[in-house]
Amino acid sequence: MRVRLVQIGHAFERMKYVIRDTANATKKQARLVLMGQQTEVDKLIVDKMIDPLLHLVRNAVGHGIE
Repeated sequence: MRVRLVQIGHAFERMKYVIRDTANATKKQARLVLMGQQTEVDKLIVDKMIDPLLHLVRNAVGHGIE
């Protein structure tokens, strides 16, 4: 089995746009601060976790910010 490692920061790039769009749609302010973007993770894991993580981010901005 060959493991393909990718930097997690590439997957998190989508979060910037999701947060911006959700904040604009709900008329809320939100800021994304990322650390450890150079951390390498197996691409298969990133592919499986990105959609649920984006869903959590949308909910956090839409429902968690007052």
